[in-house]
Amino acid sequence: MEIQGLQALYAGHKSVKALVKALQDGSARTIFAEGLCASAAPLLFSSVAAACPQVMACPYVFVLDDAEEAGYFYHDLTQILGEQEVFYFPSSFRRAVKFGQRDAANEILRTEVISRLSAGHRPLFVVTYPEAVMEKVVSRQKLNEQTLRLRAGERVDITFVEETLRAFGFRRVDYVYEPGQFAVRGSILDVFSFSSEWPYRVDFFGDEVDSIRTFEVQTQLSRDKQEEIVIVPELAGYVQGIVGQALQSGTQSSPIVQTHLLFNPQMKSAYNFVPGVMGLILMLICAMMTSISIVREKETGTMEVLLVSPIRPIFIILAKAVPYLVLSCVNLITILLLSVYVLHVPVEGSLWTLSFLSLLLIAVALSLGLLISCVVQNQVAAMIVSGMGLMMPVMLLSGMIFPIESMPAVLQWISNIIPARWYIQAVKKVMIEGLGMAAVWHEALILSGMAALLIGLSLKKFKERLE
Repeated sequence: MEIQGLQALYAGHKSVKALVKALQDGSARTIFAEGLCASAAPLLFSSVAAACPQVMACPYVFVLDDAEEAGYFYHDLTQILGEQEVFYFPSSFRRAVKFGQRDAANEILRTEVISRLSAGHRPLFVVTYPEAVMEKVVSRQKLNEQTLRLRAGERVDITFVEETLRAFGFRRVDYVYEPGQFAVRGSILDVFSFSSEWPYRVDFFGDEVDSIRTFEVQTQLSRDKQEEIVIVPELAGYVQGIVGQALQSGTQSSPIVQTHLLFNPQMKSAYNFVPGVMGLILMLICAMMTSISIVREKETGTMEVLLVSPIRPIFIILAKAVPYLVLSCVNLITILLLSVYVLHVPVEGSLWTLSFLSLLLIAVALSLGLLISCVVQNQVAAMIVSGMGLMMPVMLLSGMIFPIESMPAVLQWISNIIPARWYIQAVKKVMIEGLGMAAVWHEALILSGMAALLIGLSLKKFKERLE
């Protein structure tokens, strides 16, 4: 079934009709909606927009619990309504506000939302979270003073536009590739506004704006035709004064806020799914490899040789795990190389911390595979349990596909026993957010406890006598 079909089913539901009626009536100041899990909430509100377009005359702001949940909500809503009406309003900072480390890509998204709100674009859906809405934004008067509007067919001198852009702080370059730049080649003006995801190409015919288009930075090919554009400069100077006052701690001078441009203005999905894929691959491959190690000895009849030897069970189990530990380390190195050099997902934090967390998950997966190998009686059963039995829980309950916070309470409790959940959570902090060991000690402690518990169970289930 297509998404539009689901939207039509939602639109015909009696609860959606009641919500539309309440919004049209306008008498209810507060409306509570319960039981909306996962993607049900985006489908509900998109159905309301489809069933009653007139209630969309005002902007709608969706405030989620945190940035991760807001990202999932934004993705679902754009899949239904498209990217022309749905916008993401993130925090200006890469980490907590107290670090003062700003994210230029997020500032572009914030500026675009503020610009559209000020211009009165409707319908408009804004997805955000508490940390983002708590930040002070530029006033409407300041925004209007720092805004240049161009419309197709409008008479305006290209020299005036160039002088205005210079006054706004834009830099003239040969080729535009990042926000805050403009280029003039004859009667063509390329400009990258801080309120747009794509740069604009304005074609002048004398003193008249002939056409306006967006274009790709890499290929310089045109994308979409625009009737009107809004050019907004970087407003970091204004915000810097506010942040400086907030961060002042008894000193005479305010802290300097530096803007660092991160090359992810389009919010690439690789940054979200790479940690999940890492957890899935390490968990499944390591568990499947070791799950057949001991049971294979039982089937081939060589288990008697090991049992009559003076080797203790703990050393037998560890000896079975060592070769697969080496192979798992090779898998880890391969995954990291592919992530960085193929998918272009950088390791912002410490590589040693990331490696330590990965080794903990590998230890948990190897221990789980050894436990399965000690319990089952043949290799087919071991492969089924380790492969099919682990794949679905890891994919659905680890936060790889669905955010943990959006799950029902029962599934959230069950997800606590999934090792990949804690690994993915820790990897996102280290690899994407750039945090250190102090921020992931909780996850590391849980993974260490799981590894110790599984090794203990493997020793207990290891039978020193053949049946």
